[in-house]
Amino acid sequence: MKKVLIVACNDLGNGGVQHVIMDIVRNLSDKFHFDIVLFSDKESYYEPEFKKYGRIFRIPHKGANGSFRSKLDKYIRFHRLYLGIKKILKENGPYDIIHCHNYFEAAPCLMAAKHCEVPVRISHSHSYMPRTHLAAEGMFSVYRKLINHYATHRIGCSQMAADYLFGANTGAISIPNAIDLKRFDRSLYPQQKIKHSFIHVGRLCGLKNQLFILNVFAVIQKKWPDASLKLIGKDDGNYKDILFKRIEELNLKNVKFLYHDSDIPALMAQSEYMIFPSISEGFGLVLAEAQAMGVKCFASDIVPPETNIGLCQYISLKASPEVWAQAVFDAENKPLPKPNIEKVSLLNYNNKIRSLYNQGGNNVV
Repeated sequence: MKKVLIVACNDLGNGGVQHVIMDIVRNLSDKFHFDIVLFSDKESYYEPEFKKYGRIFRIPHKGANGSFRSKLDKYIRFHRLYLGIKKILKENGPYDIIHCHNYFEAAPCLMAAKHCEVPVRISHSHSYMPRTHLAAEGMFSVYRKLINHYATHRIGCSQMAADYLFGANTGAISIPNAIDLKRFDRSLYPQQKIKHSFIHVGRLCGLKNQLFILNVFAVIQKKWPDASLKLIGKDDGNYKDILFKRIEELNLKNVKFLYHDSDIPALMAQSEYMIFPSISEGFGLVLAEAQAMGVKCFASDIVPPETNIGLCQYISLKASPEVWAQAVFDAENKPLPKPNIEKVSLLNYNNKIRSLYNQGGNNVV
């Protein structure tokens, strides 16, 4: 049985990248042995389940965020990651595959894997971010060159995500994220949808742009006073407080906050619409999940088109809340098309990952 060392993006919390990792592990554990490297020393959501499949190693960040020790760690982190991954590979290997989900910090991990003669070295991009300041871009440029040199396979959840991490025209390929059609199956929920019901799933933060959702919802609620909105996700800092303040300012009714471990398929089954105005998005898996559950979706045009399986409309973030609301009103009485769920089939996705694991060479799927 081939051995795979997964390098996580941080921990095994209940997030999008972690969800992808666990789907791979659950569905390919009959053919591959999995271990994982985490960068947090606190136990997180999926860890008890992962321990059924393999070992957990840790290279935690040093110091509290913003402290002198954490700032120092950023300068020596490349060296720490290289030595930490090399130690894990030597003491617990040999490994046949390393699968890195940690963006630019994959560079030292892939370098260590090359020096430990791991034959299949995968860098997997799950995100797209707007350009940052020049110093960060300079560092990213160096890391990008190292990743392209040491990775045998470069993949992204969308072409936009792949181009962001590896650069354009590098031969990196897109493997769109998949959903578990056993969970997101509308036929399992025979109840009628709640009229004028809205849902959003995502971390409560500026990049997910829930503040804009409230502005759009204020326009909607003027025409549909019975409209309801559920915001599902974990708070990032004090963003939830900002949202509460805006709700009061706009005098909104029927807005609920639910925790990220809620029964999301059941909640989607009740909902008619999703507003998804992300400022940055590598893929947007919840959009595909929502569409599979018969939810009409309205997303920012920064979201990769690979997320559209038939029920998604893309709108510019430069457009006003009134334009977004009108798109919702216009869709109210339109027939619901059948979503192309095969496009996001977990079986197809895992077959592609299995192919990567089983083949050497560059970007063979």
